[in-house]
Amino acid sequence: MKLPGQTKTAALVISDDEIRAAFRQATLNHLADVHGLKPVYRSDLQSEKAFKAAQADMPLIAVWNEHQRPEGLAFSLSVNMLLVKAALGEYMEELDPWFNEECARIVADFKDLTYNTIVQTATETGWTPSAICAALAGKPNA
Repeated sequence: MKLPGQTKTAALVISDDEIRAAFRQATLNHLADVHGLKPVYRSDLQSEKAFKAAQADMPLIAVWNEHQRPEGLAFSLSVNMLLVKAALGEYMEELDPWFNEECARIVADFKDLTYNTIVQTATETGWTPSAICAALAGKPNA
């Protein structure tokens, strides 16, 4: 069936950017459904290397190493690449040339969004990152 104004050769054209955005959105939805997007404070972590070594047992988003610095309270944040890869693998083959780039982009987006949200919340409330994570987990007295 031809729509008004449509030529016989008209076709639906979807750009690579639109396809990649759809894969990212599906992956984010999957991660939210399966793992939740709330950061978890891990007082047992002291380095990114330790996080990566224990990644199989880590949450999607871990906040750790909360400490005082002369310029204020600092903290570190890690995103579990294994969980991101598994989620993206539901929609895209690992051999796909976009796979690693999309994983890195999802991890970077999670890091930026979570870090900025925690900093803003801490600034507005005076809470520490560990207290914010505890409140998100429903443990306000933790």
